[in-house]
Amino acid sequence: MTPEGKLKDHVKAYLDERGAYWFMPIGVGYGSAAVDFFCCVKGRFVAIETKIWPRKPTPRQLLCLNAVQAAGGVGFVAYDMDAVRANLGRYDD
Repeated sequence: MTPEGKLKDHVKAYLDERGAYWFMPIGVGYGSAAVDFFCCVKGRFVAIETKIWPRKPTPRQLLCLNAVQAAGGVGFVAYDMDAVRANLGRYDD
């Protein structure tokens, strides 16, 4: 398994622990504007793109994350689990 695949598995487990709804759209290889995860976490719409440093999100992935943020959701790039915990932890009660 690739390092990015391992990170995705950790994100899945963390989202499950939090009781989040999540899904991963299937990429079709045509530069779709989707990201790795679309989730609902404590009533918030969340989009997460996972990357292993130094890889960067594509321009279309950034457009997707920015569109989610512009619509009032949460969108971010996760290079590690610390980023996931930090971005989602701010919504803990």
